[in-house]
Parts: sequence; structure tokens; C-alpha cells
Amino acid sequence: MELQDKLRIERKKHKLTQKQVADLLDITESGYGFYEQGKRKPPYEHLQTLAARFDVTIDYLLGTSTIPHMNKEQSDSLRTIEDVRNDLANDRILDVDGTHFTPEAKEEALRQMDLLIKLRKLEK
Repeated sequence: MELQDKLRIERKKHKLTQKQVADLLDITESGYGFYEQGKRKPPYEHLQTLAARFDVTIDYLLGTSTIPHMNKEQSDSLRTIEDVRNDLANDRILDVDGTHFTPEAKEEALRQMDLLIKLRKLEK
């Protein structure tokens, strides 16, 4: 998803008009409209203001993080946890002794990883 799409979605999610967001940024309504149309890129100061108003990170707006409230490092860490979880679920990870996990151990490990993933997504 592109920056202009995220700006439009976040603005609508917060029930704001383009005029209200433009006023927040101290620019014209058409100036903000160009951001949502992808005709102009907002300067860093505007990204800071928009991220704070929409309660998301600049990383999310710019597409370097896929999770609205996480920075790139947190997002990358979560993706790594999800990758390991998927590898375990698909029997691509062996136990420390080189054998496959028992069904019970695998189920418990997956449950713990699901909890960790859920907690990471709740972090801001």
C-alpha cells in the first residue's frame, strides 16, 4: 500500500475531512489533496504531524513497517518470529536432538509463539 493510500485510509478512519487535515498541517486543502493523490510527497515535518494525529508511526506511513504502531526494527522482529512459527508448524525445524518435535511439544511451542506474536502486535 502506498503512502497516499495510507493517508486517505487513516484520515477516513479518524473521520476527518481533507480540509481538517490541511488545517492541521497549515496548508491548503488542495495541497493536502496532492498528498492523497500521490502528486506530492509530504515533508518530514508533515509526516511527523500526521503520524502523531493518526496514532501510527512514520515507518508505517512510509511502508518500512507493516504494522501501524511498530517501528521497522519491531516489525522485522515480528516477521522473524512469524517465520520461525511457520517453519515449526510445517515441520521445517528440528528439536535440539535433531528429531522432530513431539506433537505435544510442537503444540506448546506454537501456542507460546502465538502469544509472543500477539504481544508484539500490541506494543507501541
